[in-house]
Amino acid sequence: MSLTVVLALGFGSLKNGFPHVTSELKKQGETVAQYLGSLLPAPEVEELHKRWKASCSVTQYNRSCSRIKIKFSGTTNISEDKPDVIYQGLQAEMNRWLSADEFYRKIEVQLRTEISDRSQDIQIFLECNNSLIWQLPWDAWQFRADYRNCEIIGSSPEYKKVPQQATTGGMPLPSRGRILCVLGNSKGIDVGKIQKKFKNIWAIAVN
Repeated sequence: MSLTVVLALGFGSLKNGFPHVTSELKKQGETVAQYLGSLLPAPEVEELHKRWKASCSVTQYNRSCSRIKIKFSGTTNISEDKPDVIYQGLQAEMNRWLSADEFYRKIEVQLRTEISDRSQDIQIFLECNNSLIWQLPWDAWQFRADYRNCEIIGSSPEYKKVPQQATTGGMPLPSRGRILCVLGNSKGIDVGKIQKKFKNIWAIAVN
């Protein structure tokens, strides 16, 4: 049995944090638990992510450039000419961010308590309006490392449920009108014209 976790970050950013984070645990489509927490501001994560992307871009398109000239006002001391080193620093900051009590104790610990089997198949839908959050190295999250069959999927918080259309014999039924049929004795009644009209109406409804 696979499990689903909807991790909704709500409104916020890495610079200002996410004050209202909701985690909803579902089993077979039914919600069994919900937890509330928050994520603190993480400007270091945002800055390192920018540096890592810039480093990869320059390394790929300008092999002759030995160093990347990027202004950085933070305190993290990481070589700018090695994308893998920057990425390791990004992973470390990411893990520290997710280990803060506001998120770890209120959400992650609760999920770990509820999901005791670490081989369980889990889909985590990361709901957020900011696509930058989806690009972060979520594999650095210790929860993701401990639950090896866990998959993290970026998801928009806005969606629309499509209603299912009724079918008969595998064919969709038209929904533009309803036809009332009365069954009875046709003796003395010319039903030919009526049947023809019904056939025409049905043809229009189907097409």
